[in-house]
Amino acid sequence: MVTSWSQRVRDDGISRRMRDALIADLALADLSVDGDRLLTEPMESSRDWTHHLARQLGWPGHRPDEDEDDEYWHPPILSDYAQAALLWLVRLIDQQLREWPPPQTPDDCQPMAEAATVDLGPQELYAMFLEGPARWRSAKEAGGPVESLPARLQPILEKHLKSALSQLFTRWNEMGVNRLKARRDEAIKKAERPKVPEPPPAQPRQPLTAQEVADRRKERGGFFQPPPRT
Repeated sequence: MVTSWSQRVRDDGISRRMRDALIADLALADLSVDGDRLLTEPMESSRDWTHHLARQLGWPGHRPDEDEDDEYWHPPILSDYAQAALLWLVRLIDQQLREWPPPQTPDDCQPMAEAATVDLGPQELYAMFLEGPARWRSAKEAGGPVESLPARLQPILEKHLKSALSQLFTRWNEMGVNRLKARRDEAIKKAERPKVPEPPPAQPRQPLTAQEVADRRKERGGFFQPPPRT
């Protein structure tokens, strides 16, 4: 039996809205047929989910060694530990998106950031810092015994994550992820609408030269003279 794409999304474990959110920026940026495919092609594995989430959270992509001039964002090569941490975050976000709109302030995103990090193991915490955005590694750490390092890193990661989620959810709300196809159709119609040429800007009037003033006076018969009184 052939199932709909929405049903396959549910079977794979994420909602259609979550899937749309993961590719929303790409679908709205590419109004060609390739952009249409983003809305219909299934994501084949959980690696697709985590790659798109990492991309939108600002994770660095990798550049193939054989093509140093390639500017295309290639998905990061995630370790199993980073994959596990991001996949857990995907599940939490998916649950949140079932109610729209999502929270958008850092304070409102704090409970999710805590839930996403509080149960991570040491290797998963290290992987999130080592493989994630460089700014996450710029935080200062007070110090202490090595054995307590994971406990000290968790609140730092939580702080960065709540800020990143706030920015991400704000963008998703502005893009209208809850009605992505309609927003994309509107963008296509706007792009296809013929543009009305703008009128040329008005040229500033140049002051008359002394000769031009004299010529105009001559044409009018000299200076103004009132008519005779009757």
